[in-house]
Amino acid sequence: MYPQLAFVISLIYITRADGKITNEEVGNLLLALGGRAKDGIIEVGENNRALLEKAKHYASTIPLATFLAEATPCLTEGQKFCLLTSLIDCALADGDLASEEQQVISQFLKAFGLTETRLQTIFEVLVLKNDRSVFINPDHPRNHPAYRVTL
Repeated sequence: MYPQLAFVISLIYITRADGKITNEEVGNLLLALGGRAKDGIIEVGENNRALLEKAKHYASTIPLATFLAEATPCLTEGQKFCLLTSLIDCALADGDLASEEQQVISQFLKAFGLTETRLQTIFEVLVLKNDRSVFINPDHPRNHPAYRVTL
């Protein structure tokens, strides 16, 4: 296990968590791999194709708990926060944080020895980033003149 592989495997676990894979979630995976979708097929460069295939196989055959036990020791704190931020962003990409996605994120937090409190600000920023209804709903709470973003 090495950090880049752990990152891609993690994105696959979160993408599959709620049983449906949305275009937005695929887009996050493509961003991570530097690829694109063509005719419903994910295309990535040769270097990342092998990485993606290895990650897909691993995530399809190894339980999340086993993966976390294997991956956690090889990640620095910075990599853990990058990974968690990416997981949350991917989970929120379709505008909904499903309970299954919340459970996966909670398992990562526990394995990494982190609390939700440490990620609260990151979570709030990602919720704001992925809630594009602020542009189409004039009555959205974040469109109220008194609303302020606090970090």
